[in-house]
Amino acid sequence: MRGRSADDGIGAICASYPRNGARNRSRSCASSVNTRTSNGSGSAATVKRNPRSCITGAISRPSRSRMDRAAARGSPRRPAAEAGTAAEALARLAAERPAVAVIDVQLGDGCGIDLGRRIVAQTPCAVVLLTAFDWDVYLVKAWEAGAAAFITKSADTEALVEAIRTAADGERAFSDAQQARIAAWRRDVAERLALLSDREYAVLRLLAEGATNREIAAELGLAVKTVEAHVHGVLHKLRQSSRRAVQVWAQQHRITAYGRPDAQPRRPPE
Repeated sequence: MRGRSADDGIGAICASYPRNGARNRSRSCASSVNTRTSNGSGSAATVKRNPRSCITGAISRPSRSRMDRAAARGSPRRPAAEAGTAAEALARLAAERPAVAVIDVQLGDGCGIDLGRRIVAQTPCAVVLLTAFDWDVYLVKAWEAGAAAFITKSADTEALVEAIRTAADGERAFSDAQQARIAAWRRDVAERLALLSDREYAVLRLLAEGATNREIAAELGLAVKTVEAHVHGVLHKLRQSSRRAVQVWAQQHRITAYGRPDAQPRRPPE
């Protein structure tokens, strides 16, 4: 743990969505993930970090306001600058060498989880992921990306401030309840998904959207009979009784929200 004095502040480089409405065009993690890539095993850069700064990647304005309010109440963690996109956040990170990055899961130009994974793998900076969507799949991928914390935007300001404090100390702030959710999702969802071939997984994603066999065949360039065989395989491996049951299961677990979410887990909860 890095020791701090009482006045050892952690300012923030705060990135928010551009004012031109880009927030409505933010990319989901599903659209920005290569489902067969690694989780970022690059070595951490040997760069001295600035213990008094925190960068945030595309954090929403309401969350930025919460950090401002925390600063107004005397918290040493105060926004210092802004970045509008993941690319800009990376540039600011290189310039400021922060101790902590607070990153929104859904960014205007990419996926916050992937950005966090890149930061953790390539720099000494810790990552706190912030989201409006408290989905198990995002929680699991945040853990596997090496994030120090996964905080919902409905949490109070102090929860965010404490997560930043914990991350700055080189620790992780996943609660027991969050770790139980991670373990349950891996057991009940990821283990079943891992049984599917790439083609079966592609069929599953389309089933989750309610596509018919003919629509799936046209989308994937397959014969309808081949699709029927893949659908049968999906039902069997996921232990579901019907295509409707598969659709409900997939939507319940948000399996289309993040690439292929069972791919290459990093480590189990400690």
